[in-house]
Amino acid sequence: MPKHTIKALVASVIVIPVVTFFSVAKPQYFSKDLLVPTYEGKTVEFAFDEIHQIVQDPLVYLGHGAEAIAFVSKDDQYVVKFFLQSRLFDKSRFKPKARLRQLMGQAKRIERCEYVLKRYETGLKELKDETAMLAVHHFKSKEKLPICTIIDRDQKEHTIDLNHVAFVVQKKCQPLNKNMMKNQTEYVDQKVEELFSQLANKGFVNLSGTFFLANFAILDDKAVMIDLGKLEYAPEKAYEKEEKKFMDRYNAKKKRL
Repeated sequence: MPKHTIKALVASVIVIPVVTFFSVAKPQYFSKDLLVPTYEGKTVEFAFDEIHQIVQDPLVYLGHGAEAIAFVSKDDQYVVKFFLQSRLFDKSRFKPKARLRQLMGQAKRIERCEYVLKRYETGLKELKDETAMLAVHHFKSKEKLPICTIIDRDQKEHTIDLNHVAFVVQKKCQPLNKNMMKNQTEYVDQKVEELFSQLANKGFVNLSGTFFLANFAILDDKAVMIDLGKLEYAPEKAYEKEEKKFMDRYNAKKKRL
């Protein structure tokens, strides 16, 4: 066997495991230990007494994204969204950034989640109707919050002390989906355009360059934005210019369906 072939084989034996180790994220299943805790610095009022009624019965898994995991109330009227210190994977995946976070810890992710929570707080204050927001638990509250039971995707039960975790509460909505955009095109177009106009006119911009269906929904005959992780108050960039950007992203998504 030629020397260069032997060298190539030896190199592959060394390089492939190293690349795999640093690039492939290991499976990460849900655990309550992955939930982002409340942030230090102050104690605030949590003016949403309805939380006691909402969590009287177990909350059931609804879905999850890169940053948060959502559970729905028994009456199907409310969603409680918790934030994750680590992205969930049901199997190993080629995700170099996620793998790097697994190796280096979650400090940066927790720091980022604080920015996200601030955006939800702004949404609660300024965009209640446009975001279906009801409450944000960012810091420890003066009130004693209940302990709740959640049922994850694998039907496992977990007990969560709401006093010690960050979460938000929103009204349950009907997320946009491909069927709605194809079969109710005019209706969805109108509602989405109205939402984009309201967001831009109130000085908000979407930092995401892509329109994600799962971030938007229909509630009470209106379109709402349910994922506020990329929504920022920046009036100097908003208004008519931002409204057009919203629509351009939306129309680009429609073409890809």
